[in-house]
Amino acid sequence: MRAIYAVFAVVLASALAGVAGLRARRPPAPAALTPEGGAVRIEVRRPREDLVLSREAGGPWTVARQDDLADAEAVELLLSGLRTLSFGPPIAPADAGLAHGLGPADSARVRVIGGDGRTLFDGLFGRRLFGRSSYFRASDRDEVRLATGVDAELLLRSSAQWREPRLLPGGCAGGVEVFARGAWTPVADEDAARALCGLRASHWETGGLEEPAGFDAPLLRARAPDGRGFTVGARRGRERLVRVDGRAPLLRIHAASIETLASDLIP
Repeated sequence: MRAIYAVFAVVLASALAGVAGLRARRPPAPAALTPEGGAVRIEVRRPREDLVLSREAGGPWTVARQDDLADAEAVELLLSGLRTLSFGPPIAPADAGLAHGLGPADSARVRVIGGDGRTLFDGLFGRRLFGRSSYFRASDRDEVRLATGVDAELLLRSSAQWREPRLLPGGCAGGVEVFARGAWTPVADEDAARALCGLRASHWETGGLEEPAGFDAPLLRARAPDGRGFTVGARRGRERLVRVDGRAPLLRIHAASIETLASDLIP
């Protein structure tokens, strides 16, 4: 009898060790992006186009290959969603990823890198469900879970859609000036100042310019007290070209609105 108990004890110990080994080999539960991390690079790898957002320490976010500023509000919305991300329990095994939009042809892999080169977040987002929920797993070997917090629409944006549409990003709480009669003059009209500070591009100029851009004799020049500014140039159909200080690409805005505003500001 003692021999039987001894054998049973050995078998039980082996079984428990096996279970413990399986648990030890199971990938750890995913974690949200830590609030403090000093993110300097965001990669969104997708089947049709990869998006890379980057910045120097303390500098503005830029869109790789677009050579332009990134939409700062959208970047913060994405980072905020990753910081508040919550995960449900496993709902499907790793080999069920394809059925949940987590295969290589459907998923979006999001990777956030800190200033010291460490990976602060890495995970795959699959098919969207409702609100801000999507199927998720940390890697191809991980079980499928439900992750809530990230706006899935942000993960579908093209790199061009991540460009900053505002001519004066962040607004101009300290006021705005226009250049008229050889001098910079503050805009006293609050409605006009608000309209000027809120101007957004309709889209971006592509290709080379075949005729003068009109920046040598601009329709309007405006700037915020911190030096951020823009210059409105020649008309192109229903739009006008705009050169924003510190940005390489030219933008376009609706001509009628800026022409009306310019006529009110510069009589």
